[in-house]
Amino acid sequence: MKKIFLPLVLLLVLCLTVVPVLGAEQIDDKRTGSITVVFNSDPAKVVQNSDRVAVHIWKIADAEGTAEHVIYKPLTPYESLNFVITEAEGWDQLAKDVWEIIRHDQTLLSGAARDYVRNGTVSFTGLSTGLYFVRFHDDNESDNVTFGFTYAMVLVPGQGAEDPDTGEWEWEYDVTLYPKYWRRTTPEETETDTETETETETETETETETETE
Repeated sequence: MKKIFLPLVLLLVLCLTVVPVLGAEQIDDKRTGSITVVFNSDPAKVVQNSDRVAVHIWKIADAEGTAEHVIYKPLTPYESLNFVITEAEGWDQLAKDVWEIIRHDQTLLSGAARDYVRNGTVSFTGLSTGLYFVRFHDDNESDNVTFGFTYAMVLVPGQGAEDPDTGEWEWEYDVTLYPKYWRRTTPEETETDTETETETETETETETETETE
């Protein structure tokens, strides 16, 4: 059965906390961090190794300051974009603008850190601090499973665990991303299907979350 691709969902999932109530620690740009992507373990939603789901990440800006006032310094390809954002819609537009730059530049496209999801997860380690653009892609064109993913913007470091006594927290340099996506299975064609098309599909959707370890 030839696989029919549906377009990826072109929406931003804002996966960082930039204006928490407490936490005045400066971002330490001499430290490195990681992004670990974890997909849903529900059998109806799980990303299997055979699905060949690839995760691509691009660093788009350095970051400095405290949680109350993070300052983004865009890297050269993205200097024309607006990184001074106060509303959620601004992050959505930034994600779209970033992808427009990347998709039209072969050097940027091929320069992503990239790996396949194995056993429902994938990790990128040794990352410098900053803002990252994350994209997912279903590379298996021959099966009957189709995915729809959102983009993600992830700040390294992210918000760490809160002190129960003081309510304060420290930056956590190892960030976990739980992406929002749907997984759709189209029934395999049979002899009957060749005469009458079936429109039966199953679709499941997950919600996106992030946490730090």
